Amino acid sequence: MSNTFKKLRLRQVDEKLERWRDLRDGNPPSSGWIRAIRQALGMSSSQLAHRMEISQQAVSDLERREAHGSTTLSALRAAADALDGEVVYAIVPKRPLSEMVRTQAKVRAANLLAKATHTMSLEAQDLPDCERGKQLAETAESLLQAWPRTLWNPSEDTGKNRSPRTQRGDSASD
Repeated sequence: MSNTFKKLRLRQVDEKLERWRDLRDGNPPSSGWIRAIRQALGMSSSQLAHRMEISQQAVSDLERREAHGSTTLSALRAAADALDGEVVYAIVPKRPLSEMVRTQAKVRAANLLAKATHTMSLEAQDLPDCERGKQLAETAESLLQAWPRTLWNPSEDTGKNRSPRTQRGDSASD
């Protein structure tokens, strides 16, 4: 995929996510949306069960699972449909995607330069701090321009850059 296309896709997704950023702080009702909407409509759990073609106990279980965050999207969709609603779903990053990519490029650049700096220091060819900063900025910019597939690879030597999930040993496949 060309870098131009990657940058376009990044910008488009960032723009779509912008609408969601304000909603991140909106906490659902403690009883969950299904129960809150059902009760606001004046609908009993047995009436919702009838509309969903499931048992009243299954509705109670669904409401409990939703309140605890352990329900499935398909179950939420079924309840939403029965409540004449829709499930609106998004993963909203804490920062704009473009900022995340720029930060990652800086992290990778620092990692690459740390290896080179170590080798240079062994040969008594240390760079002054101001030159090191310039080199870091240039390397990060070069990574942003090239946008290699390895940008998000875990750091080989330090374990930095690893997601909390992979640090626990879980698999994080694409």
